[in-house]
Amino acid sequence: MRIIKNILMSVACIIMLGSCNDLDTEPIGSTLTTDQREYVIKDQASKLQATVSGVYGNFYAYRNVYDDFFDFGLPSILTMLNQRTEGLVSASYDYGWYAECGQFSDNTPTTPYARIIWGTFYNIFGQSGDGHS
Repeated sequence: MRIIKNILMSVACIIMLGSCNDLDTEPIGSTLTTDQREYVIKDQASKLQATVSGVYGNFYAYRNVYDDFFDFGLPSILTMLNQRTEGLVSASYDYGWYAECGQFSDNTPTTPYARIIWGTFYNIFGQSGDGHS
């Protein structure tokens, strides 16, 4: 009985070890191997340049996230955040694109300003990742 059990265990181990014949298969999908990256850099430099240009374009895209005049990419975000500093002190916030930022009343996740900040960086990082897949 013990011999039959050992033989069955040996056969099971041989079958399990022999079934791993696909370990040298290259990954499929969004994972790149080193060889694939080198191929893209050397032989398809124009595609790499197009990706970089697309990422750069997202920095200054007009009305890319929120359909209003104060959404013009990274400069818009920097202007919003600059309203909160002591360098832009204003006695009145009655008029202006970023009056809510200066009054600190835009600290909710549903304001257009929060959507612009999140959406702009999401597009930039998303474009960066799409170029490598």
